[in-house]
Amino acid sequence: MVQVNGRTILDYQLDALAQAGLTDVTIVIGYRGDTIRDHVGWRCRFIVNEAFETTDNMYSLWLARDLVAGEAFVFCNSDVIVEASMIRDLVNCPHSSAMLVDTEKELSTRETNLVIENGWVTEYHRDIPLDRANAQGLFTVKLGAEGSRLLFERIDEFVRGDSLNYHPSRAFDAVLPTVPVAPIDANGRPWFEIDTLEDLADCRRRLGQRG
Repeated sequence: MVQVNGRTILDYQLDALAQAGLTDVTIVIGYRGDTIRDHVGWRCRFIVNEAFETTDNMYSLWLARDLVAGEAFVFCNSDVIVEASMIRDLVNCPHSSAMLVDTEKELSTRETNLVIENGWVTEYHRDIPLDRANAQGLFTVKLGAEGSRLLFERIDEFVRGDSLNYHPSRAFDAVLPTVPVAPIDANGRPWFEIDTLEDLADCRRRLGQRG
């Protein structure tokens, strides 16, 4: 709900998804969820994460399992803005599973990086050493039915074991050895992960320059 040049981050996301033909949207809400309902309730369905203060994104995704486990779907984080063209490239990719990546961005151990080998994503998690990583993930992923099934089976193992504070990338160790996941490169197109006030200021400045 943070404003970026007169629009919320969520507005940017939903508009980009809609321009790519994705209008069946579910949001997992927690903190100040009623504010989100009031703002975009006419565009989405909602699932409530009552334990949002003590869990991470993997658990929120797990709460949506009855809707998407074993089904093709796209998921993204709530603090990332990407151009609609990037979502279209993801959706129109001929492969059933793909993810947005940036091969030009300077890599950091604070981010979720990945390894691309022979045109496919082979590793995707937060513990990849920088000397092996060759791209950063944009937290926007398309999974086909088989990839979705494998992902949720692995997430279920974590949740049943009371491991509730992980990022979904931790579960991709069950997907990547079996399901080909294509990297869709940003190719210089701007995208923004807004974690800090500095990130927010940079996003406002650069989007303002683009009009």
